[in-house]
Amino acid sequence: MWVTQAEHEKMKNFIQTTFESNVQFDQVGMVLAMLPVQIWPKSSKQTFCSRYILECLQAAEIPSLQRYNSTVISPSKLRGILCKHERCVVGALPTRLQSMQDDEHGHLLQLL
Repeated sequence: MWVTQAEHEKMKNFIQTTFESNVQFDQVGMVLAMLPVQIWPKSSKQTFCSRYILECLQAAEIPSLQRYNSTVISPSKLRGILCKHERCVVGALPTRLQSMQDDEHGHLLQLL
């Protein structure tokens, strides 16, 4: 996924904040994320991989990702969302990837 420099900075700030807050892995939350509805209260002290990735992207204010609920996002749901996103580079033509890499104002993230 391609992000701007400003979005990249917001993501780094989110990661630093969660690191400093000692956010732990949430095994129960990860399992419950597979259910179609949220039945577990959202905790800011625990997270799981797909939730953390989505919240990081949301903290960066990535367009069109704000509407998703991070507490019920499974890895497969997140992958489906990201692969359909306009900034996704999965399956992108090499010329498109090269033009993105040549842009010094953005970053190419390897998320999945």
